[in-house]
Amino acid sequence: MNKWKFIGFIVVMLASGCSFTKDNQEKEELLVFNVNDTENIRSVNISELGIEDIEYVPLETREDLHIRKIKAVRLNGDIFLNDNDKNLRRFSIEGKYLNDIGQCGRGPGEFSSINEFSIDRVTGDIFVKPLLGNKILRFSASGALKDDFVAPNRVRHIEHVRGQIVCYAPNINGAIDSSLVIIDEEGRELKRLRNKYQYKPKGKDVYFYPHEYLSCVSDGKLYFQEMYSDTVFRYDNSTVSPAYVINFNGKKLSVTEREEISSFENFMAVNKSHVFQDKLLEVSAVVYSEFHYNGKPYCFVGSKKEKSSYLIDGSIGFINDIDGGPNIRFKATDVDNNMVISWIDAYALKAHVASDAFKNSKPQYPEKKKALEKLANSLSEDDNPVLMLVRLKE
Repeated sequence: MNKWKFIGFIVVMLASGCSFTKDNQEKEELLVFNVNDTENIRSVNISELGIEDIEYVPLETREDLHIRKIKAVRLNGDIFLNDNDKNLRRFSIEGKYLNDIGQCGRGPGEFSSINEFSIDRVTGDIFVKPLLGNKILRFSASGALKDDFVAPNRVRHIEHVRGQIVCYAPNINGAIDSSLVIIDEEGRELKRLRNKYQYKPKGKDVYFYPHEYLSCVSDGKLYFQEMYSDTVFRYDNSTVSPAYVINFNGKKLSVTEREEISSFENFMAVNKSHVFQDKLLEVSAVVYSEFHYNGKPYCFVGSKKEKSSYLIDGSIGFINDIDGGPNIRFKATDVDNNMVISWIDAYALKAHVASDAFKNSKPQYPEKKKALEKLANSLSEDDNPVLMLVRLKE
């Protein structure tokens, strides 16, 4: 594989034991993070990230409650999860099922499929953008519909930030006028950001990229990035400004290159030869990014404070040396509680605990290993998934 250097996503891990590679700053006002080439992959124990504890939360299983696939998780006192884009479910922090938010259907206040949901962390209201229709639905935490309002045209992604809702419309055919529209909680438009990446496809077919836009909320601010841009922007108090730069040295898809895609074969070739980011998360001083390049998954970890970074194998993740449990990749965060969230199917957890790797492991906390083994043995293979709540040290 040809070596290439890039400026990657920074996971500011309060890494007490990690040795980071120092990065350069090309601009004084912006952080620019560089990582070594993709052959320079580290094996990282999760304890090196400054982990305080890992808590396993089995989600209650009932005859009428079988989670098919967790698509997203958000915490706000309780656990809210998107179950296979069809149901929005609420559990207590201990894993007890409480209620569904709304219901699947095509009637008023119902949804046939969920694009995205976001939570007002002050009131506890849940905002849902269904796949079909042009409405955003607002529910109480108990699941009752409170009201709905018209969403901006073609919006798929929403994020509630300090009384405002940031809406993103995918730039699938390159023709939309505005990529981001900010509205209030009644649907009134407050701000509109022009689409800087308009293009005209040369082929008859339009090829869709699922992660044209990535975002996360940290410290009450929205951080977002569009797929053609090296810059992660910050939205705070109605102001958009550059937060830091992620420079892949020309490995990201350009608007011109996308415009040239005219066949499925060309589409697949482009996918292999370019970097495509899949996730952007921040927690505490940590930014975390997952991306694919040349058919391989990677996780980029770096520190804003230390201006440093490293790369790990995305198919492996962080090695769990705390209790010998499954390796961990970041799937969501709970910034208020300095927490990283992941999950695993019950059958996969049982298989891991039954493996020789687990039996022969020597984690830092043998008593936690015994507790995990006891938990796994108490589960049935068809039980609902188990959340892993990873608390970082302050």
